[in-house]
Amino acid sequence: MLTRRRVLSTGATVIASWLWAGAMMRLWPWQNSARASAPGSTTNRRYVALGRAYLQRHPEEAQCQLAKLVPADPGLRTRQVRADFVAGECVTLGGWILSRTECRYCALHALAHAGQG
Repeated sequence: MLTRRRVLSTGATVIASWLWAGAMMRLWPWQNSARASAPGSTTNRRYVALGRAYLQRHPEEAQCQLAKLVPADPGLRTRQVRADFVAGECVTLGGWILSRTECRYCALHALAHAGQG
């Protein structure tokens, strides 16, 4: 049965998810992925560390085609991240709450830099 409390609760959850995702988009450097992927950059090291932690939890993801699961276009990736948050597709890694897409993006960095540090 659809009650007023349930409608308000669901609406509040969706709004909070959108606000959270919007805040994370401003904090997370998605739009400048060229600089972030520069070898030795602080951001790249963070991506690699988070990606390794994600792959330790989900080793099956290392075997799948991660590149097909993560949109290459930053705009599409941002929309997918927001959709993940709304759908509750979140993972906690190192104290961060990340969307599944963000984790996969970091995992790609980890796999690309597997032989380094």
